[in-house]
Amino acid sequence: MSGEAPTEPLPVVGARSRLRPPAGTVRALALGAVGLTALSLWWLLPRDAPSGAPSGPPPQRPCPERVAALLPGAAEPGPLVESYETPRHRIVLCADGAGDLYYFGEFLDGTGEPMVIPARREGDGYTALAGETRYEISGGQVAVIGGDGTELARHDLVEAGPEE
Repeated sequence: MSGEAPTEPLPVVGARSRLRPPAGTVRALALGAVGLTALSLWWLLPRDAPSGAPSGPPPQRPCPERVAALLPGAAEPGPLVESYETPRHRIVLCADGAGDLYYFGEFLDGTGEPMVIPARREGDGYTALAGETRYEISGGQVAVIGGDGTELARHDLVEAGPEE
């Protein structure tokens, strides 16, 4: 056997098999996968709510006491629906405890009597009828329409916080 080449490879002492990754590689890959999953969840979750905050619709604000006291037959006040101002007027839409909607209107300077009339939601706005005069809120404006269909006034609306 002096000139013949060996037919089998000789084992090398201390060499690692190529079929098995080094001992720390599997652990590093597992930790990397966990970290990537956590990062993905962090990226996908909403960040505008504080942690632990309940999700869902925002809590309803109650109708201002002064307005609720003027609602007809409102044994239990309901929620504030909308609150607006024009340069001269305050308009507050509130529901009573039964869910009926009302339009409250007054002059900002305190002249005249406040007006409270039934209202209803229509499309993207609201309509309230006082006698033959109709008040239509839509598109960031309030229009006052006379009984003959003539537009008597139109004002831009600004969302406002309710006054107590």
